[in-house]
Amino acid sequence: MKIAVVGSGISGLVAAHRLHPGHDITVYEASERLGGHSNTVRVDLADETHWVDTGFIVLNDRNYPNFEPLLAELGVSTQPSHMSFSVSDGADFEYAGTPRGLFARPAHAASPRFLRMVADLARFNRQARSLLEMSLNEGPSLRQFLADGGYGDWFVERLIVPQAAAVWSADPDGMWSFPASFLARFFHNHGMLGFTDRPQWRTVTGGSRTYVEAISRPFADRVRLSAPVRSVTRHEDHVEIAADGCETERFDEVVIAAHSDQALAMLTDASELERELLGA
Repeated sequence: MKIAVVGSGISGLVAAHRLHPGHDITVYEASERLGGHSNTVRVDLADETHWVDTGFIVLNDRNYPNFEPLLAELGVSTQPSHMSFSVSDGADFEYAGTPRGLFARPAHAASPRFLRMVADLARFNRQARSLLEMSLNEGPSLRQFLADGGYGDWFVERLIVPQAAAVWSADPDGMWSFPASFLARFFHNHGMLGFTDRPQWRTVTGGSRTYVEAISRPFADRVRLSAPVRSVTRHEDHVEIAADGCETERFDEVVIAAHSDQALAMLTDASELERELLGA
């Protein structure tokens, strides 16, 4: 069959990877590069070059059961990565999330507010487990959960909110309305609701660009970059795709590997159910 794949993040790349051997595929990508969230930036210093991932950075065997075998299939190696968290106000307050780093400033060992922050962390790790069975539409926001739990200011402002903001690369002020159940489930899945039994984090050797290059190499001549899809129109026996810089083309099938709002904007004939699901 003649199949279009719209989007070249991990979903689109894997779809193209699996379909390419048996079908005539074309990959449409709005950006000037493949990879989506996987983006590696080259940093040249005086005597060396570093490849720095700015989106997808790390993986582990606990939460990436399909991605690890894919990397092995592609012959892409990974290496251990050190994952840590630290906070500093640039003055007299700082700590790191390791046994030695927790009391990086010895004075904290005698600080009631700091010791309460540590105690609140242990309590949060216990109480947050009550949120694990809730759906995203249930339960309190992070603000409400912390207020109901009576957590101290230092724990809130100097630990849990900065940590959550760092995980999602978000504005700390925006974390207050975050669903507490979603945060708890993410922390639980990644071994962050405790001090032990944490997964070994790994990073793709050479940056995530190496897997993007490896997976796309067999169908590199079937990729259209800087070609945002403007419309996907379904007919009885084919699908028409209109994209910038390309002629409108007919396909037997299309895989839309994009965010839900983007997918909805492409569909010229979205059904009521599709509008409800993709527009939620």
